[in-house]
Amino acid sequence: MAADDPDHRPGQIAQTLERGLKILETMQSAPDGMTISQIAGAQGLPRTVATRLVATLARNGFVIRATDGRYHLGYKLLTLARAVAQSSGLSTAPLLAEAARDLDATIVVMVANGDEAVVISSVEPPSGAFRVGMRPGSRLPIQQAAHGWAILAGRDAVPGELAEVTEARRRGYAVSVGEVLPHFAGICAPITVAGHTDGSVGFIIPRERSDEFEKLGAAVIDLAGHIALTSF
Repeated sequence: MAADDPDHRPGQIAQTLERGLKILETMQSAPDGMTISQIAGAQGLPRTVATRLVATLARNGFVIRATDGRYHLGYKLLTLARAVAQSSGLSTAPLLAEAARDLDATIVVMVANGDEAVVISSVEPPSGAFRVGMRPGSRLPIQQAAHGWAILAGRDAVPGELAEVTEARRRGYAVSVGEVLPHFAGICAPITVAGHTDGSVGFIIPRERSDEFEKLGAAVIDLAGHIALTSF
């Protein structure tokens, strides 16, 4: 880097932007979220300054406030991550398309966003035997169905958690039938990276294919592992 590079002179650095970026870096190591006081303490900032910075990040989708008042990284970061993956050749699109074709299932990837799970990718099978998908950006309560249960199952157990989450943790994948779409089932596994689980991938199939749940459970665990290695 040239010593006279105008973009890297001390006077050219936007301190407010830098502080906001450092907050995001700090939050990536806090899967359970952080309070304003914790963020302020970690960054050595006055609480009022931290509050303004976090409010700006939240307004733009980079963080989200959960019902318990703690802040988590927001889904907007996943949108940026997908763009980076695509531009660097690490896109999971071919992997998802192959799975959709081979298993004759719709493949959906979701990420945690506070108390919700947000769709970031949905690929339908080419067979045309059935058509069901979930629009990217669609949201579901994280406690509602297999995608959310899988995310929670990838984390440590908590008192009072749903029995479906406990069962999903035991076998490695979650199953829900008719929770989101009346005539369809979801078989989903957590996507865990560096010890943190903030996403899941799942197959959506007609509920009549219940005899395939175990086979698809093994397949979705394998797919989640490949996604973790290639794009997160």
